[in-house]
Amino acid sequence: MTLCGTSTPEGSQEAKLPRRDWVVLPLLGLLTICLLAGSAELIATLRFPRYKGKVEDCLVLDHPATGARGIPNCKCFGGVNEGPLVEYSFNSCGDRSELACDRKPAGTFRMVAVGASQAFGYGVARESTIDALLAAELSRQTGHPVEVYNQAMARFGYPHVVALRFKETLAARPDLILWILTPHDVEAEPVASANAEIVRPAAAETPARGKPSGPLRKVWSLARDEFGNKPIPDAIREMADRTRSVLLLRVLLYANRQRYIRNFMMGGGDAEYLKSDFNAASEQQLHLVDEDVATMEEQAAAAGIPFAAVLVPNRAQAAMISMGQWPADADPFKLNEELRAIVTRHGGIYLDILPDFQKLPDSEQGFFRVDGHLNAAGNAMVAQMLDQELHHAAIRSLTQAGPTGYLREKGK
Repeated sequence: MTLCGTSTPEGSQEAKLPRRDWVVLPLLGLLTICLLAGSAELIATLRFPRYKGKVEDCLVLDHPATGARGIPNCKCFGGVNEGPLVEYSFNSCGDRSELACDRKPAGTFRMVAVGASQAFGYGVARESTIDALLAAELSRQTGHPVEVYNQAMARFGYPHVVALRFKETLAARPDLILWILTPHDVEAEPVASANAEIVRPAAAETPARGKPSGPLRKVWSLARDEFGNKPIPDAIREMADRTRSVLLLRVLLYANRQRYIRNFMMGGGDAEYLKSDFNAASEQQLHLVDEDVATMEEQAAAAGIPFAAVLVPNRAQAAMISMGQWPADADPFKLNEELRAIVTRHGGIYLDILPDFQKLPDSEQGFFRVDGHLNAAGNAMVAQMLDQELHHAAIRSLTQAGPTGYLREKGK
C-alpha cells in the first residue's frame, strides 16, 4: 500500500547538480559580465582615449604668495576626457601666451585676460581660445594691432588668486583688464593656498605585521586607498567615474538638455548660483568676491587702466537661457546681476553677454557635455559675443584718448 502523494513515477526524480556546477556556473556568469564590461570599456576607450599627462604637470601648486601658477617655458599635454589631446605651452612668465609679459609693441592695444579655466582655454588648442580669437577679430575689424594676453590660470584662477596676482597683471602693460569668470569661480574656495595640492614623494613603507607583502602588497595598497577612508558606495562611485564606459553613457544621456539640467541642479556646488535664492554659504562667497573686486579695481584705477568683467555661464545655465525656461526654484540671471552690481559699484565696466545666449537655440552645444568647459565652438561663440560688447557702451565709457580711441572707431 502506498500513501497518497508519497510516490513518484519512475524516472521523474529531479537530477541533482554536480558539486562542480555550483562553482562553474557562477564563474561562467561572472566571466560573461566581465567580458561585456570589458568590451564596453574597450569601445568607450576607443571613442575617448586616455591621455598621458595633464595641465598640472606645468603648474606649481603650492606657491606661497599666489597659489598655483605656471612653470616658465613649460610645455605639457592633456585635455578633458571627452575632448582632443591639447598642448599647453607657457611663456617665460608662466602664462599660456606667446606674447612677452613685460613689453608690447608700440601702437598696440593690449588686453590682459585674467580668470580661471574658461579664460585659460582649458581643453582646447591655443589658437581656439577666447583670447586668440578675440585678438584676431578686433585686429581685423579695426585695422590696428590688438593683443589679448592670457594670464588666466587653469583650474586655480579663482577670484582671490586673480587678486593676489594683480600686480603681475598690471606689469603686463594692459590698456584694458578683462576678467572672465564663471559660476564655478565664484563658488570655489577664495583662498589660494586652500586649493593647493602639495605633492611630495611618497615615503617608503614597511609592511605591517599581518598584512600582505610582495606581489599582494600593491593590491592591498590599492584597496586601502580606494576603500580605507571613505564609504564603500562613494568609493565604488568614484571608481566608476574613472571608467570610459560611464563617461560614454553620460555623454549620451546629457545630450538631452532637460535631463542634464535636472541632474546638474541636484549636484550642489556652483548649481547653487543658479537658484533664485542663494543660501548663506553662497552669499558669503559673493561677499569675498566683492572684497577681491574692490582690491583689484582700486589698483587698476590708481594705474589708470580700465577694468572690465564678464560672466560666462556654465552649460546648464546656457541651456536654461537658450530654452527660455528653467525649474521653479532657479534663476539663471541672478548671479549675473549680483556681479554687475559688485563690479560697477567699485567703478568697473560690466560686459553682459547672457542676452546673447537667448538668441541661440542650442548654446549648450558650445560646452563639453560632461566636463562642462567650453569646447572650440564655445570659445568662438564667447569671443564673438565679447567682440560685440566691447564695441557697445563699455568701450565708449573708456578714455577718450590713447589706444582705446581706435576701438571706438570700429570698421574705419
